[in-house]
Amino acid sequence: MYNNSIKRKEGIWNMKNKKLLKLVAITAIVVTTLGIGSSVYASDVKNTSVATSTAVSQNQSSNRTIKRLGGKDRFDTAIEVSNEFTKSNKELGLIDWEFAYPDIANKKVDTIILCNAFDYPDALSAAPLTHMYNAPILLTEKDKLNSKTEAQIKKLGIKNVVIVGGDGVVSNTVTNRLKSLGIKVERIGGVDRYQTSLLIAKKVFNHQPTNTLHFVSGHNFTDALSVAPVSAKFMQPMLLVPQGTNKSLSDVPGLKEFVEYCEKNHSDKNKPGYSLWKYSYGSKNALSDIIEKELKGVDRIGYTTSAFLNNLQINNRKLFDGDLGSANNVIFTSGKNFPDALTSTALAGKTSSMIIYEGTVGENINELSQKYFDARKYLNDFTAKFRNSVTKVYYIGGESIVPNGADKKLNGQL
Repeated sequence: MYNNSIKRKEGIWNMKNKKLLKLVAITAIVVTTLGIGSSVYASDVKNTSVATSTAVSQNQSSNRTIKRLGGKDRFDTAIEVSNEFTKSNKELGLIDWEFAYPDIANKKVDTIILCNAFDYPDALSAAPLTHMYNAPILLTEKDKLNSKTEAQIKKLGIKNVVIVGGDGVVSNTVTNRLKSLGIKVERIGGVDRYQTSLLIAKKVFNHQPTNTLHFVSGHNFTDALSVAPVSAKFMQPMLLVPQGTNKSLSDVPGLKEFVEYCEKNHSDKNKPGYSLWKYSYGSKNALSDIIEKELKGVDRIGYTTSAFLNNLQINNRKLFDGDLGSANNVIFTSGKNFPDALTSTALAGKTSSMIIYEGTVGENINELSQKYFDARKYLNDFTAKFRNSVTKVYYIGGESIVPNGADKKLNGQL
């Protein structure tokens, strides 16, 4: 049964234990093969698989079912992910205690979150909206409603569309087209990515106060989408902050005041000794020491300058915290192809899945080992914690984006 008040394990640890967790997280950096370098998006790469693919296979060396959700471009892939999202908990193989979103068997999906397919910043904070509205994410061009997306909206019988971003991100031409189809349209958009993020956070927190806020750079989608499954699952706001060593909360009008409001009104406010949990993600280049000090007691996770090291460090911490349950489900997607990673966040939140980045290796693994830790050892140590629990693996994107055999990383193989 769906529990509307589901949250992360609130208040299990006091502040003394938080410091211990931070120490554990600092020593727990792990790695997988995400490419770093020039961006490669779904529409830029020739897909070697069928144009629209929902392939299911069985890993012969384990009990994992592998399912690929991918199409010839980002729009098709988003549609395939939305088709999976709109299945019942039973069809998805979820067990009772994993239920977070409303079960489709009892509450049909009638809403989608609509984001710009080519411009990620405004959409970074959208993850908790997928839980709040029980809605998958679909993509569109800025100045016209994508024809494939429109067809999927009609197929699903969608009645409501929530547009993320101002009219400079998704134009009123798209809004008017949706309205002409008899669809109710809501827009959540500010003057920039930071104000859009703040508006989403306020809406989510006012809908259901939580005890946790997440802070990520507004210029780095990889950190944001690594934490998005937890943000979505527990309906926890994810706030964008400006990147730069001299930046502060005051650079985003209203942000400091919102944090103060949450500190006074969070879900644990009436529990003696319990405070608002605040997590930040990324290196000091991504999130300044000034902001860290302003947040008073914030717990920084994924502090390296390597996107894929941060991805696994974030997953390692969230697994340790119990936010990912027993890690029965894992999603592999590209850390360079933000549209596929973005649309997978709704499915990740619903299925309690971690997102692991896949792609062409852009940083030499031996160089990373010399700079940070023994990458292979940490990959093996991390995946050893949950590899035997994994029963379903999703590949989001075609074979050019996520190659067959990507799940070998769960066995500690690069």
